[in-house]
Amino acid sequence: MSARIWLDRLVTWSPVLLLGALAGLTYWLNTQVRLAAPPFDGSGRHDPDIFVENFRAVNLDEDGRVRQALVANRAEHFPDDDTTLFDAPAITFTDPGKPRLDVTSDQATVTGNRESVYFQGHVKAIREASAA
Repeated sequence: MSARIWLDRLVTWSPVLLLGALAGLTYWLNTQVRLAAPPFDGSGRHDPDIFVENFRAVNLDEDGRVRQALVANRAEHFPDDDTTLFDAPAITFTDPGKPRLDVTSDQATVTGNRESVYFQGHVKAIREASAA
């Protein structure tokens, strides 16, 4: 009698099990044939997420003396490649034991890892004579 009850339950639940299997198969098939679409989060565009007018940044040493200074008319940060673009930048390096270095240009781009700076347009670099 117990086998008959299980068979009746299986027959009763068979449409639900069949629909569940078909739903799972449909989902799997959909993921296999769907084309990879670009995300709609704006990451594919090269638009600034923040900008600063009259930008000024200073790096000080332990004694409070200016080691590096950056001044620009405008700074724009781009989140897609994490670069920063500066308009009319003027950078000054005053490291101890090294001659002062001033660099100006029309534009400069700083990479996302802050390791490289690319200057464009009327680049001018002036280094003081060393005291040697």
